Amino acid sequence: MKSAGIKVGLFALLFGGIASAEELYVCKFKEVKANGGWMPAEVYIGFKSEVDEVVVFDPLIKYFVGEPIPGKISVDNPKRITFTWFIDGTVDRAKQFAKMEYRLTYLKGTKSASMTGQALGFLGPYASQGACAIQKK
Repeated sequence: MKSAGIKVGLFALLFGGIASAEELYVCKFKEVKANGGWMPAEVYIGFKSEVDEVVVFDPLIKYFVGEPIPGKISVDNPKRITFTWFIDGTVDRAKQFAKMEYRLTYLKGTKSASMTGQALGFLGPYASQGACAIQKK
């Protein structure tokens, strides 16, 4: 019950400035130690299709930015949709700064999702598998 209230509140937060928002993708991923904490277990993507507006929020964005950030749609066809976003100013345990690029692909037929995260200029990427549920407003 508490989780549903949080998701409704998060939907309102993500789309507070978007009057006619349509969908919230709630994506959950398996945690993999090899990813070093750079792949979140949950990602929330708000989507308004008529203007291709995307807003993304997850625990890493909360930590480094503090609020939802804009994303973009890289691919949208009958089989899949791929969202891309960047987090600037991330810092690892060795105090190295990096810009992280994330790509999340949702397969419409199976509702499965895959996500990669790449610290630009470093070896990688990190990868994770999971699934998404779509909540309509």
